[in-house]
Amino acid sequence: MIKQIIIKNYAIIDSLEIKFQKGFTTITGETGAGKSIILGALNLLLGSRFESINFKDKSRKSIIEGEFILSNNEMKKKLSEYDLDFDKEIIIRREFIFQGKSRIFINDTPVKLDVLKKLSLSLVDIHSQHENLLLTNNIFLINLLDQFCATSFTDFRSILSDYKTLFHHYIEIKSKIEDKKRYIHQDINLDYYKNIINEFNEISNDLS
Repeated sequence: MIKQIIIKNYAIIDSLEIKFQKGFTTITGETGAGKSIILGALNLLLGSRFESINFKDKSRKSIIEGEFILSNNEMKKKLSEYDLDFDKEIIIRREFIFQGKSRIFINDTPVKLDVLKKLSLSLVDIHSQHENLLLTNNIFLINLLDQFCATSFTDFRSILSDYKTLFHHYIEIKSKIEDKKRYIHQDINLDYYKNIINEFNEISNDLS
């Protein structure tokens, strides 16, 4: 659940703080009031791209910050995998400057964009007219399948863990096989050139 969102220097917003209560929240307003801008800011917290035209004042940083209450065990597990500290809540903050630089923090720890994108899949669901596009996102589909299996099969976690171990072992063996193939290919080429040299030597001896 999202607890609050803070928006500074973004689009038409100079500074805005919205606190959400438990239950259902509706944001209403006339066209141009900024409803879509708030949704755009939320999307930035989930890893979407920031466009330079969204600076209200290009001389100042644009800051988007969101505080979320953790109720998803899958999310807690992912935070642990990335060595990110958390309690019952997490704070995600993105900072942008006009020169093109940006920073991402989760509970004041700097993270990369790909980490934020992976974590956000277990944090917020945005249902829109284009939400069916998620069906083309492999990460979303895998997470959806994992969540279904986790609630349907009691021993799924142990099976998944065994599979990951075997898969990593398979990748290591495959890499070793590819290395061997390269060495064999090099040996074949070496024999080929040796044969050519021997033939040249024989021709040279015949001519002499």
